[in-house]
Amino acid sequence: MVDALDRAHKALRPGGLLIDVRPSGRHVPRLERDGRVVARVVARDLGRYRSADAAVRGPVAAGSLRPVQAGRFWFRHSFPDRAALLAWLAQRDDWAIDPHAVPAGTRTLRRAVEFAHYRRT
Repeated sequence: MVDALDRAHKALRPGGLLIDVRPSGRHVPRLERDGRVVARVVARDLGRYRSADAAVRGPVAAGSLRPVQAGRFWFRHSFPDRAALLAWLAQRDDWAIDPHAVPAGTRTLRRAVEFAHYRRT
């Protein structure tokens, strides 16, 4: 994230818009069934989220990027069965879930995605 942000910042002309969109480390993903929360995912290592936040804070503090707009939306990942969800989570280093908390059948993982628009000064 740090290198990509640095390259994007250098490529922007004054007045250009940088759009930062990434999964949120501040909002815990939820496992849903029929729109109801059936389990919560727990954080394991959120270091990369903190690093990305710090990378953006640098140019903002220096005055070379000015925040314009920010927000979040919820994104849903649907999994055909319990095994597919557990396999996906096993590949992640940032989130985990107790396998016994995951009921059988189709499940949806709902996670927050944050976005921010910055204007180059």
